[in-house]
Amino acid sequence: MYKLGLLPLVIPVIKNAKKISNYEKYFVKNLNKKAEFWTLEGIVGKQKALVKVILRRVGTGNIIFFSVMKKREKKQIKN
Repeated sequence: MYKLGLLPLVIPVIKNAKKISNYEKYFVKNLNKKAEFWTLEGIVGKQKALVKVILRRVGTGNIIFFSVMKKREKKQIKN
């Protein structure tokens, strides 16, 4: 349910990303193919939250949406 709530923020992150924050390439044994992963970050939404979107391509296929996550905010310590 948590990640479903973040889905409306995926497209704004992808459209407004200025750079790729992380790129990784793996060999997936059970598919016998290479997989590429891109991580995009953006500050979006009414609460101005930092959201990460992960895109994936297996072999020479299309780049598809893989995952979305919101960076947890640090709790403010009250003295």
